[in-house]
Amino acid sequence: NPSQQAKKNAVRLSNFLKADHLNIFVNPVVVWVNNESTLYVDNPIVAIWQYERLAEEIGNIWQSDKLSPEEREKVAKKFIKLCQERP
Repeated sequence: NPSQQAKKNAVRLSNFLKADHLNIFVNPVVVWVNNESTLYVDNPIVAIWQYERLAEEIGNIWQSDKLSPEEREKVAKKFIKLCQERP
């Protein structure tokens, strides 16, 4: 179930951020990548975004969030560090 996976992974990501004292709510989202298939959504448990609108949707979250620029920078650095540690 993609919605349940998104919810569980949002909790995992939230805990990952809390390890560095970043108490941030993480929005669970399913990103629909296959634009060749038709997507029907009826009362989804989590947000469903189409890949083509990913940048716009992410931008909308940051705009409505109350994170300070410093907190945003900490989150970005944590993600960058995580990606650099991966083989």
